[in-house]
Amino acid sequence: MKMSLLKRFYDIISFLFSFQFSCTIPVNYLVSENFNLMLETAWNSTESVQSDGTKTRGDTFFINPGMRGAINFESGLQIVPGIAAPIGIRPSENEYGVFLYLSFEHPLF
Repeated sequence: MKMSLLKRFYDIISFLFSFQFSCTIPVNYLVSENFNLMLETAWNSTESVQSDGTKTRGDTFFINPGMRGAINFESGLQIVPGIAAPIGIRPSENEYGVFLYLSFEHPLF
């Protein structure tokens, strides 16, 4: 009886919770004062619960080369546009994309 209750408790907990693991490694190279080359690797592993209670795991792995540059204004405003191209490797093979980045930074005081 005790083992049955423990197993049932474990089944309920494992059904309610799934786990996800991620790891990213960024490398930025400052080419000039206002220009960066970037390379990032990103791995993600996600566990999901199916309708029958079983769990499956899905993995993704991308390398993401890109660049960004800063445009500085006398007012202190800095506009930073950037672009990157995610490329899927192994479990994410044949997946590609474009990532656009735009940041506005200004000192308030």
